[in-house]
Amino acid sequence: EFPPGAGLGHAQRVQKYSNRLWCLVELSVASYFGRIANLDMAPSLPPAKAPNSLESMVRHERLHCAVAEDIAPAIAMYRRFYFSLMHRQVLEVISRGQAERDAEDVRSALATVNVGHRRELVEALGKARSLRYFAADILRLLMDPLCEQHVAAALRWEQGDGETIEAYAALSEAADWRV
Repeated sequence: EFPPGAGLGHAQRVQKYSNRLWCLVELSVASYFGRIANLDMAPSLPPAKAPNSLESMVRHERLHCAVAEDIAPAIAMYRRFYFSLMHRQVLEVISRGQAERDAEDVRSALATVNVGHRRELVEALGKARSLRYFAADILRLLMDPLCEQHVAAALRWEQGDGETIEAYAALSEAADWRV
């Protein structure tokens, strides 16, 4: 999946800061939360890149990681950061009726954003009549035991359109949950 040279240890650590996967991920997250201590000394952050482009950069050795086993967790963390940053744009895609066209981004956003943003995405999918297209993805989230508490809260929404709540309820029943 990744190049044979990925994770070579010290040889990889001598890469420029901007060419290191973890450095890019950590700087991106710190910047997002306004937690850069020495802002005047920090390297400039490139524009946010789609997570797939980071994976491609690692595969083509333009972005390096000292330990091969760290690549997947670093990209997973970046994916979560990226879709938290871009969730408004994903909402716009959904509201324009283009969710199915950009299904990969919608699926990634559903899987990675926090429960509040996920709720917004599901509501938007319901309003755009695209919820059924993503039912399997939402069901996988419902089956995740860590999400059970959040899903139960989402099912008790006092607002939202009927189709969204009905779809969540149907998926919840399919997952055999009692709320």
